[in-house]
Amino acid sequence: MEEAKLVILKATQKRPVQDKALCRFEHTLGTDGLIRKEGRLKQASLHPDQNNPVLLPRNERVTKLIGKDVYTMKVGHAGRENTLAAICEVFWIPQVL
Repeated sequence: MEEAKLVILKATQKRPVQDKALCRFEHTLGTDGLIRKEGRLKQASLHPDQNNPVLLPRNERVTKLIGKDVYTMKVGHAGRENTLAAICEVFWIPQVL
């Protein structure tokens, strides 16, 4: 399952970037081959996904499906704020917050 998720995320990131907000962020290529946002948390003792979340375009279908999955499966319909907090633990989606 994780390998399939990785392939889908890589394919989503390889599409031409229509979202100019993605270009503004400093980013790096993770050891898993995904583009990750760099931030101020480089030295923090957090999980690697929280230090450098996976960068996803806002208007992609995959991004929307991830949001729906987190809303229904992870936070159990707990509302917008809880859903966004759970998504931001792993992914960075520009202009969502």
